[in-house]
Amino acid sequence: EAYLGEQVSCLGSDQELSVSVDNWTLVLSPGKGKRFKLGEYPDAVRFPFNGPGPGMNFSGNGRGCNELSGKFVIWQLRFKGEHLSELAVDFLQRGEKTDPPLVGMVRFNSSLGPGPT
Repeated sequence: EAYLGEQVSCLGSDQELSVSVDNWTLVLSPGKGKRFKLGEYPDAVRFPFNGPGPGMNFSGNGRGCNELSGKFVIWQLRFKGEHLSELAVDFLQRGEKTDPPLVGMVRFNSSLGPGPT
């Protein structure tokens, strides 16, 4: 489902990103002490328990995963001062590590169209 910009909250830094819409939140981390760069982040586990590896967590409306595995790709990431101004990310998350995948994408002020996950 597509949401308009005013319905989406995108916050973050080069060390943690958070996207919220309609009582759902996606949190991404490149890993403790690391900074985001464009590219793929394989072998992601549940944020904030990810340590030095990539972390992610898509949850909301009283739902979430105790354990998860997944990956995400940062296609576009730009800040204007300390504010996130552009973001394009695709993600795949498996709850309890083996559940069917949740696949999604976020395009915030991005000129990029849908990309492969």
